[in-house]
Amino acid sequence: MTGSGSIMDFQSVEFRHWELLFDIRRSVRYHDHRRNHYLRIQEYFQFLQLVLGAAAVVQYLGTGTNDGGLPLILLVAPALVAILSAILIAFRVAEMATKHSRLYERFIELEKEAVAVSDSNSDQVNRLRSKVLEIEIDEPSVFHAVNIMCHNEVARSQRCGEDSIYRIRTIEWLLKDFCRFKRMPYRLLST
Repeated sequence: MTGSGSIMDFQSVEFRHWELLFDIRRSVRYHDHRRNHYLRIQEYFQFLQLVLGAAAVVQYLGTGTNDGGLPLILLVAPALVAILSAILIAFRVAEMATKHSRLYERFIELEKEAVAVSDSNSDQVNRLRSKVLEIEIDEPSVFHAVNIMCHNEVARSQRCGEDSIYRIRTIEWLLKDFCRFKRMPYRLLST
């Protein structure tokens, strides 16, 4: 952001514009990640439902055993399909994918606006910051490890240096899409 040897003015309009763009880009990545997470869950569950349903139909049509009793697949498969459907409904997977998709699109539009404005116009930067806050009102609770991961991606893409990268523990990374992890503040990698 600044040339080597220069002192960064954290109150300057230029820095506030850069920080605004950084926050918007982090939000774009965050909502893209969350949307893809929900879409993957939906696809996996629908695939399992299809396989289990097909297995039950094939078994019912007589390709299985003919010992007179109902084969186990005919009892288990419909129950598993019902359980998978209930999970998709209870956790509002499709709704959450749509919500994050809309938030992603709103932040992309805002990024286009932010890139087009002058980084020396305080009124424009303030107006865009206000728009960010309006969008954030509609956001669901944040998954902190995902948010930190997206922060790190943007920091690396903008060559902010290792002193801007936060450490995520392995367990947090593995469970980032399922647990919110309130542990804050995250430690910088350079510490």
